[in-house]
Amino acid sequence: MVEWSDGYVTSIDYTSGFYPGLSPLSQNFSLLLRGIAPVQLADGFSYCELGCGHGFSTTLLAAANPKGSFWGVDFNPAHVASAERLAAAARVENVAFLEQSFAEALTASMPRLDFIALHGVWSWISGANRRAIIDFINARLKPGGVVYISYNALPGWAAHAPLRQLLVERLRGKTDATPEAINEAVAFAARVRETGAAYFAANPHSSQRLEAIAASPRNYVAHEYFNRDWSPSYHSDVAAELSAAKLVFAAPSDVAEHFDQLSLKPDVQQLLKELTDSSARETVIDYYLNRQFRRDLFVRGAREMSGREREEHLLATRFALIAPLPTYPFKVRLPLGELTLEQSPHEAILNALAEQPLTLGQLLSKTDVGTLGSQAVFQAIVLSIVAKLVAPTLDPEGEVERHKSAARFNEAVLSQLGGDRQEQSLASPILGTGIPVPRIHQLFLATNAIDARVPVDAVVATITTRQQQLRKKGKPVTSLEETRRELEEALTEFRQSWFPIYQRLGL
Repeated sequence: MVEWSDGYVTSIDYTSGFYPGLSPLSQNFSLLLRGIAPVQLADGFSYCELGCGHGFSTTLLAAANPKGSFWGVDFNPAHVASAERLAAAARVENVAFLEQSFAEALTASMPRLDFIALHGVWSWISGANRRAIIDFINARLKPGGVVYISYNALPGWAAHAPLRQLLVERLRGKTDATPEAINEAVAFAARVRETGAAYFAANPHSSQRLEAIAASPRNYVAHEYFNRDWSPSYHSDVAAELSAAKLVFAAPSDVAEHFDQLSLKPDVQQLLKELTDSSARETVIDYYLNRQFRRDLFVRGAREMSGREREEHLLATRFALIAPLPTYPFKVRLPLGELTLEQSPHEAILNALAEQPLTLGQLLSKTDVGTLGSQAVFQAIVLSIVAKLVAPTLDPEGEVERHKSAARFNEAVLSQLGGDRQEQSLASPILGTGIPVPRIHQLFLATNAIDARVPVDAVVATITTRQQQLRKKGKPVTSLEETRRELEEALTEFRQSWFPIYQRLGL
């Protein structure tokens, strides 16, 4: 009998969540930074996520982009059933889920695609399944279409790969990766370490990794470490495989990775000029950063924009504030370390965006911003994006429809706060993507705690009814008095700092 799971863990469900790099607008912005023509979104587009899991990201994006047509493909029936329940509860009509393997999806009824996304798939499947994905891309992706792919990267994983193998060896021939079996494997690895295995002495970071695994949710550990197929890759090898589908590497998904000065020392930047091949360059950068996970964008038939065309697109790109205004100076964490950002030029730019979303051109037309110079303003916008203070937005056209669709989705998510799903994002019709919203803020939104007339006691009662529990510094808050005190502080901050942000973002 053929094993339907093909070696992939099915005894425990995969984690659910939202991954920002999957956003079409985010991908377009990364392409624009590299001078590559983005996909037009205003008149509709087609999008498919392969290995969509519980479908939370796919459904959220469909809700935030009602003009797009979305498909999610996953071979696990439990995942597809969960995805369909969420889509039905949120009344998202522009998304469909297919319970199919990658090979079966090749013959599915769907149009040519503008976007194909694979998050957390490539490193955990067999060579045959990777070839099926390449065949799917080759048959389905439009010229100019974009593929987002994330994967475990080498050399970052090189030191930890033996630890994963040690965990797998403990369960070989014994049992599926159930939570109990994972606990057994982790405990066994700890005993191997404690009895003097030279591997742990030579690789002290793997001892820290083992401790992190021991503290991680078991559904995450099962799918990260215990699938039969597990193969971290060098970037150049992934690029070579995807070239069979006429794809070329276009850009990293993460904005910070577009600018060498944010990640690499000057002498490293100089050394990299010796490399003319983009795949070789990206792979060597991974040696400097010891990167363990990559998020890459590939394009089929990339069209390079002229300098003038790129500038016009950037000037027309609209940006929004997505977090409360910082106090100055504030720090941004970068691969090179922390960078301290001073009051100028950031204060004038962020204050302007605090009033309403503005295009880069509109920002430059403001007297207190324009005098800073276009280069300084652009750099400040980039650093604000890296600091998660600012994000690009969709065009205003179509916002009314997006608001209605996103509201239905957010209402469905908030109604499930007491259930098994523990989602941490809501849909923004302004951004066309998801925004992280802590559970406590979701509770405030669900209980209408934005209204100052709603007493803290009502929120406490809701938490008690839904069997929620506050945590402070990682530890549960147990007493009713402390719960009330913590909620009062959190509610004051929410009303003053966060609710205005959520309101402007359409949450």
